[in-house]
Amino acid sequence: TKFDGQAAPAAWLRPGSVLEIASRRIELLDLEIDAPGPDDGPRPDLLSDDEAGELVRVTLVPGQAPWEPRALGSALVFLGRSGSCGVRIVEPTVARIHAVLVRTPEAAYIVDLMGQATWINGRRIRGAAPLADGDGLMIGSAQFTVRLAGPGAPTG
Repeated sequence: TKFDGQAAPAAWLRPGSVLEIASRRIELLDLEIDAPGPDDGPRPDLLSDDEAGELVRVTLVPGQAPWEPRALGSALVFLGRSGSCGVRIVEPTVARIHAVLVRTPEAAYIVDLMGQATWINGRRIRGAAPLADGDGLMIGSAQFTVRLAGPGAPTG
């Protein structure tokens, strides 16, 4: 993994930054995921070192064994076959680092890194998608119900 050409375990991406994972190169073009409405007021800069507020709490509740419900404690949680992933899913249709779950004070998102085998509520996603409380998340054949809590948690 490289950030702007430098190997590092983690880094913040800003507009113009380049992330390299294996043979994939991703450039962040715009920091806004959802543009604020006219009455929303200014949005916090989630990349600043200032306190951004409590992150939405996410728990993945498995649809079948061998997984147990998993409360996610990090702002970024990788999902995939690799032993370094926070949620490990060992099966042939799941990549070593398949997706990342991102928590912010306002919402949670799933980012599909491979463009395959990631589904929300029966619909295949490509790229990033917001998560709502009660959503069905499927990666490969692993099925989870998403449980969100906290001040900014969206409901489905």
